[in-house]
Amino acid sequence: MRDVSLEEVCPGIRHRFRLVEAVAGSYRPPMLVVSFSGEYRLGSSGNPDAAFMRGVVALACEVWDCRGLVIDLECLAYEWGDEIDSVFGHPQDRSIPTAVVVGPRCRRALATLWFGEETDRDATEEEWAFDRLEDAVAYVEDRDPYA
Repeated sequence: MRDVSLEEVCPGIRHRFRLVEAVAGSYRPPMLVVSFSGEYRLGSSGNPDAAFMRGVVALACEVWDCRGLVIDLECLAYEWGDEIDSVFGHPQDRSIPTAVVVGPRCRRALATLWFGEETDRDATEEEWAFDRLEDAVAYVEDRDPYA
């Protein structure tokens, strides 16, 4: 038997959790922000990165029983690999409101993933994709089922 770690399998991906608390005096679960940074590996080499990210998001949603989710990729470098889409799937298919924040090191690749390789569209043309964390949080707040 040997010890293993997820850091060993996905050395380039880091994560951070933040909660957006509801207004004082109201009982509403928090909104969860999961931020990823680092380097997503190319093509199928990135499949373990996607699995790790997907697992982190699923675990965090279970632990905090959140009312909404923002997946922040602002500091993630991503160039190619279809499995990343499984991290957020189609946010409108989730049981809670979800938004994605894109950054300069993943913007173009996400646009081609969502709109096709030859697209001139920007990733933020998806209704649920944003340049700024504040805008993504506001989008999720507007769709809060507890409001």
